[in-house]
Amino acid sequence: MRYVSILLLSLFVLSACGKRTEPVPKSVLFDMTPPAKVVVSVTDEGVRIENQEAEKLKIEKGVSEGEECSVFTRLVTIDPKSVYVDTEVQAGTRYFYRLRKKSIKYGVLSEPYMAKVVYAKPMKINSADYKKDGDFYTVTIVTQDNFTRFDAYSGGKTIAQTGGKTLRFTAGDVKDNAFTLILTDYEGNKGIPYEVAVPVEKTLMPPAAVATVSVLNIGRDIRIVWTDSERAQSYNVKACVNVSCETFSTQATSVAYPKQIKSCLDISVTAVNADGESAPKKIRYCKPEEE
Repeated sequence: MRYVSILLLSLFVLSACGKRTEPVPKSVLFDMTPPAKVVVSVTDEGVRIENQEAEKLKIEKGVSEGEECSVFTRLVTIDPKSVYVDTEVQAGTRYFYRLRKKSIKYGVLSEPYMAKVVYAKPMKINSADYKKDGDFYTVTIVTQDNFTRFDAYSGGKTIAQTGGKTLRFTAGDVKDNAFTLILTDYEGNKGIPYEVAVPVEKTLMPPAAVATVSVLNIGRDIRIVWTDSERAQSYNVKACVNVSCETFSTQATSVAYPKQIKSCLDISVTAVNADGESAPKKIRYCKPEEE
């Protein structure tokens, strides 16, 4: 009887300390749709696979043999937000990449997404010239590669597309003063992005015109005085008696006229800054008659 009790106690302890398998929640099973946030592209090094999913990514590879594909072989499982580059590729060969999300906690595999790649060295734009004509940009590229499509992107979307080497788009479609040019070949492989930064067009702000100009006649001294102009950095003054003129440049709002006048003085004052100059403010001052 004593041995039976010890056996039952041992069974109880073993069952209590045994590892329990946690069931996979249904929500995980229902959420394992094919990966959608995966970017597959060709680079000089090979085929680049970027996993933008929140789960791991299982990568398998098959090589095309005529109309059929060979058996898929497992390459690697990569973490979320990471990149894998398959360097075992040859130009002109068709590859299939079977991609599945893999749940981090439960290891559940999703339905596969199949990416087809015919490897080729990425196309390259050697140079690009652009001209702005009113509200439009015209872009012409130079490349030695064969391509089927030429796209311009800005602000995360396509703004123009053509099959030739010249395309045209509106200036209003250019966001953040930059656009990107990309070539695509017959197999859908995209080339190396060519970035173009557009210089910011400066809005010129010349100074406002001087509002009033007057002349102070103090004894035999004559001083030309004017009101301050918004955004002015300096002033150009021109004072003429018939065809004989004196010119002055000053940052002040007055200037002394160094000569005596016998009749009238034609005066113009122009405000100046780095963006240009204002329209001149003109007056005609005549010497008062002596009593």
